[in-house]
Amino acid sequence: MLTKKWSDWIDYWSVDFDFENRREIVRMKNEVTGEIGEHWTGDFIFENEWQSFRTKKDRSLEL
Repeated sequence: MLTKKWSDWIDYWSVDFDFENRREIVRMKNEVTGEIGEHWTGDFIFENEWQSFRTKKDRSLEL
């Protein structure tokens, strides 16, 4: 068996501790009025605050 635990499948790990703090806002032009308004897409912006990755030489991965 090649893998013994779920983390064997992961090579890169990153965390945003406050993910839902920054809404993804886009600017859109109203076709009728021509005004530009800001609208939330319903998603958030991921900001990488911590990461760990493994390489071929170092297979360890901090979780």
